[in-house]
This record gives sequence, structure tokens and C-alpha cells, in this order.
Amino acid sequence: MHKFGIKILNIFTIAAMLATFLPQAVLAKDVLVKGEYREDVILAKFKGDNEVHCVAVFPNETVKDALARVEAQENVEYAETDAIYQMSTIHTNDWDFPKQWHLEQIRATDAWDYSTGSKDVVIALLDSGVDIGHPDLKNNIWKNPGEIAGDGRDNDGNGYIDDVSGWSFVEKDNDPNPRFKEGWSKLGVNHGTIVAGILAAEGNNDLAIAGVAWSASIMSLRVLASDGSGDAESVVDAINYAIAEKANILNLSFVGFSYNKTLESAIERAHNAGMLIVAAAGNDVGGSNGFNLDTNPIYPVCYDGPPGENWILGVTALDPLDQRAYFSSYGHRCIDVAAPGVGLWSTVAYRPNLGLTDYAQGYWTGTSVAVPQVSGIATLLWAMRPSLSAKEISSLIIKSTNVIDEVNKDYKGRLGSGRINAFSAVRELKGENVSSVSVMINPYIVSAPLRGSSPEIKIFSSTGHEIKNFFAYNKNFKGGVEVISADIDGDIYPEIITAAGPGGGPHVRIFKYDGTPIGGFFAYPENLRNGIFVSAGDLDRNGSAEIIVGSGVGMKPEVKVFNADGTLVKSFSVFGGTFKGGVKVAVADFEGDGFPEIIVGAATGGVSQISVYREDGYNLANFNAFSDKFRGGVNLGVADIDGDRKEELLVGGGLGSSMVKIFDMYGKERISFFAYDPGFKGGVKVSALDIDSDGRDEIITGPASGSSSKIRIFNSLGLLISNISAYGKDVQNGISVAGMRK
Repeated sequence: MHKFGIKILNIFTIAAMLATFLPQAVLAKDVLVKGEYREDVILAKFKGDNEVHCVAVFPNETVKDALARVEAQENVEYAETDAIYQMSTIHTNDWDFPKQWHLEQIRATDAWDYSTGSKDVVIALLDSGVDIGHPDLKNNIWKNPGEIAGDGRDNDGNGYIDDVSGWSFVEKDNDPNPRFKEGWSKLGVNHGTIVAGILAAEGNNDLAIAGVAWSASIMSLRVLASDGSGDAESVVDAINYAIAEKANILNLSFVGFSYNKTLESAIERAHNAGMLIVAAAGNDVGGSNGFNLDTNPIYPVCYDGPPGENWILGVTALDPLDQRAYFSSYGHRCIDVAAPGVGLWSTVAYRPNLGLTDYAQGYWTGTSVAVPQVSGIATLLWAMRPSLSAKEISSLIIKSTNVIDEVNKDYKGRLGSGRINAFSAVRELKGENVSSVSVMINPYIVSAPLRGSSPEIKIFSSTGHEIKNFFAYNKNFKGGVEVISADIDGDIYPEIITAAGPGGGPHVRIFKYDGTPIGGFFAYPENLRNGIFVSAGDLDRNGSAEIIVGSGVGMKPEVKVFNADGTLVKSFSVFGGTFKGGVKVAVADFEGDGFPEIIVGAATGGVSQISVYREDGYNLANFNAFSDKFRGGVNLGVADIDGDRKEELLVGGGLGSSMVKIFDMYGKERISFFAYDPGFKGGVKVSALDIDSDGRDEIITGPASGSSSKIRIFNSLGLLISNISAYGKDVQNGISVAGMRK
């Protein structure tokens, strides 16, 4: 039994549930108002069952007729329509938001559902000055609560007169704006404003851009002159000021090559005062490969304290592919995390009287623009829980990064823990991330030949490098192999599970991720030679996946569920019990609630009907993936394409199609694309894996027949990312594919 409540219904959000008035869920059967209820399903409460279930409305059946049909069943307590609620969600209407690719890359847009920052978080921005009157920044500029503007007095007794919004340690006055003096450069006068915008431009205010944090208090401390240069004295004075004013974060988007004990001591004081210090790795302006900070330290990023200490959160820069930006410095000790640093769009100094009329410009590149993204995530976290220490904030940011070693093999361990992920960081703080799975960091792709070739399993890295190969069955068996990957023993490490194709016995075999055989069983009588289909999922929610087997072509349509040791848990008939075209199977958690559903589809010969079943065999929904005339069968897979922890169904066309479609459990199509040339009619095997660790699955395909053995990888929008040639000319009739992370 499921937990009490409606298992399937997820249309309204928490915000909607807390509203003082909710639309009535039960609509009078003679007053059904279109647009106020779903037309594809109704809700049914069964006697003796605390759960409310979704029941599909049949094709050509009205909702009213479906209500009558379900209510007429003896075991139904009541049936009702499924009311529609409008989702309350976080979004931004800023003009230039589409140009801010980095916000999607670090998943700030998803993190905003949890936090958009707070003016209680003070960021001391030591730079060339911030345009404190900029329309997109002015509401997020720090205001000194102890100072009265314009009275010419040091009201708070801190030694600075009228320091209302910060201080210029270059000119020694209370104007923290950039200065347009002789010798100024475009980058010099804009640098601080660029950094400030990336960090905390006001979001959703119908202006230029959105910062990582929409709300914050930016303390502008001008330490760099208008040509971009500065000195240790100014920086030290600014750090002392930030300490005295109890800033939370010290943002240092500048570097130097000379060690300075005075500056190091100031960094230590800031660290001891509980400030989070975030600093740039530095750029190799004259060269083309960055500096190795292990042999050529740069400051202040390398003022990390004695062994065992980590005073500074060092940030290196990445390009849009998560590769180290060619100019960015790197190193084991000084670098903690990486962030996008190529081609960013941000606010610039707004001075109409000087002809500077743009609110924002781009595209800015460097480790300087990577740093404020980290400070922005820290702001989101501190806004959620102000009691956290700087050390705890730093740990959350480091712990929640995405691993990028696969695309940075020459810099493994020298780009910190990985690319920052705002969404993972806020979820980690909320206790929603499963940190224990972080040991499973590397994405792999598993393939197996289909009929006509030896049963050689191959394991590839996501870039196509062959890692391992082994035979799933006798080398001479050529009936084909279905392959999947799942954790069936609960140790967080995946196993590889295979099922023999036509000509072999109904043999399921289980291997460790390195190919070591560890078990197997026959899902049907050993004398059968029809082949079988296989999937896996944790149906009983005990932490270990069960193995789900679908019957082969020529057998009665049946789904069986087994434990890892081959013990039969349950079985049930599908497709009316008479169809003999074979049963493809998949397991998906459509609602993200830990209660997975079993999906079945015709292997061949029938319409492209998809049926969704509850774990006990109760039919929840039915729909056709392709036209009613299509008789090539389907191939099934599961993916979370939008990172919401609710899985979608992948459907690859069977014989006669190279189309891939993605559906929700009720048959609503999300996207579709051709995995191979539209003229290719061999069918498409489908699987998925979060290859780039951004929380969204990539789609993996293999031809279901034909001469090619090329694996293709697509992003969640169906755009081709890469190709892997798996077997070459030795395999002539397609391959099965699976994603695996270990």
C-alpha cells in the first residue's frame, strides 16, 4: 500500500495547497466546466484502500461517461474529476535573461524556488567601484545603518565620514562609484559593476538582468583605480572596514603575483571574524594555458593558511562545456570550485551624460566573473539559514558541485571539487540531496549487440573511450542481448543485468559493474527459446531494485517481478492476455514520490500502445505513442529530462521508425526527434543518464536493427551531443544501450 493520500496528483504546488481558497475537486457530474478539470483521467477511491488513484479516460469516452463507468464498479467508493490548479512558480522577466547562459548552467534558476537571497546578507565587494545608482543594482546596495547621509559627520564612529554605501580606498572618500578620470579604461570603470550584477542584480524587476541572488546588500569598497590597478594598502584597509562592519562575504575578483604578509594577515583576520572569502584563480593574459598555482602561486587566492586550513574559497573558470577556460589558473591547493567564466552578460556603469546608456553588456570573460557566482550561491544559502558559519557555507558549496573530471582529464583534482550547482547546494541545505551517492561519480554507457552477433558487452566512458568488455553468455550465442543497469543489492554501486534474446533460454544474468558475474536465473521455463525483455526498479522501496521481465515474442503477454536471487515476487498479464508480440518493460517514478510505476509496450506486431501499471498490476493509464496504423512495436526507457526528480517515459520507435518521443505517464508528449536519419526504419533503442551531472538526463540511443552500431547522445531538448562507434562492422543488426554511473 502507498502512503495515505493521492499518489498521482501533482498539479498543484505547495503554494497552492497553502492557499486560503482552493477550487473544488469534485465537480457536479452535470456541470463539468472545460478547463477546470483534466480530461484524460479521473480520480477513484477504492474500498479498503486509503490511496486515491488516477484512472484513464478511454479514447472516444467522455469524462462524464468515465465517471459513470468507474462508479459502477462494485469496489469503488467514489469517483471524481481531477481539478486543475495553476502552478505558482518563480520566474524572471528581466530583458536580458536569455543571454545569461551561466544561470542555467549552475542551476540558479531552479535554486530560486528555494531562495532568492536576502538584504540581511552583506557582501563586501572589493573592486573598481560599483555603480551604486544603477537601476538594476540600486535596491541591492548596502546602507550603513549607523550613518546619516550628508551631515559631514562620522555618526557611527568608525573613522569614515558619510560612508553611507561604502568607501573609496583609492581616493580616500565616501564615493564608492567607479571614476571616469584620465587614464580610465572601459574594463577598469566597469569591472566592479560587472561583478556586482552577476552576483546580485535585482531579479524579476523588468530590467536588464538577474543576479544569482536577487536580493542582497552589496558593500562597494573601491580598491582598484579606473585603469584596473590597485595596491595592498587599499585592499587591507578595505578588508579591515568589512570586518568592522560585519560583512558576511568578501568578494575578491582580482589577483597579484607578489606575496604580501600584511595582506595575508588581513585575510586571516577576516577568516577568524567568520567571513566567507571568495577569490579568483587569475588569468594567464599573455599565455594560453593558465598558471599552475601549485608551482606559481597567485594572491590573494593562495592565502589559504597553514596545512589543514582553507581560508579562501578559490574559484577557477570554465567554458560552456564545463571545460577549463584556456586562460584560467588551476591547482590542487588554491582552487576549491569552478564556475562559468566565458562569455557572461552583466550590468555596466550607467552614465547617460557620458554616452553610456546601456544597462548591461557582454560578453565578459575571466575568473573575475566566475567568483561572484559563488558569492551569489553563498547569499542564497545564508538567506535560508542565517545561523550557518562561513565554514558550513563553504562546505555546502564544495560538496554540491558537479564532477567535471571526464571533460578535464589533464586537470583532474586541480579544478576543485567541480562546477558549482546552486540547486544542489540549496537542496543539500534542505536535506534533500543524497550525498552518500557521491562516490558514484563517473558516467558510463553500456552496450550489447542484438541478434546476429556474439554477446559481447562493452562499457564506454561518456566520451566514447572503451573501458571494459566481456561476454554475457556463451561466445557462440548470437540471439542478441538486452542490457540494463541498476543497483539490485542496495550498496549504491550499479549492477549490469542482461536478458537473452531469441534462440537462447529465458536467462537473466547479473554482473558487477566491472563485468564480474555474480548471479542469474531463468525467468520462464528453460526450454523456451523466445527471448525476453528486462528492466529494473525499486518497487518495494527497500533500497534495492527488483528485476522486471517481459515475455518474448510468441509467448502469452506477461510481466514478472523478481528479487535479485531469482525469487518470483509477483506476475500479471497485460494486453488482455492474448497478444503474442512480446512485452517491452520499463520502470519509472513519474511523480518523484518513491512509488515507481511499471510501463509496458508491444515489442512488435501490435499498435504502439503504452500501458502504465501500479506495482500491484493495477492499470493506471493507456495511450498510443505513434499513429494507430503503426505496427512496429516500441522500445522503452526512462529519463528525468528537466531535473525535477520526476521521470519521463522515453519511447523509441520499433521497426519502421527512427523517432524518439518523450511522454508523461498520461501520454502528453513533451518532445520528439529523429535519433537517426528519418529514412532509417530499423527502430531505436533508448536509455538515459545524467552525463554532465547537471541534474538533467541526457538521452542515449542505439539502432534496434540495421548495419550501424553507432550510439548517439542527445540533450534533453533532442539536440545531438555526440556519437560513439561501439562495434564497427562486426555488429550488423543493432545494439541495446544503457546508462550507468559508478
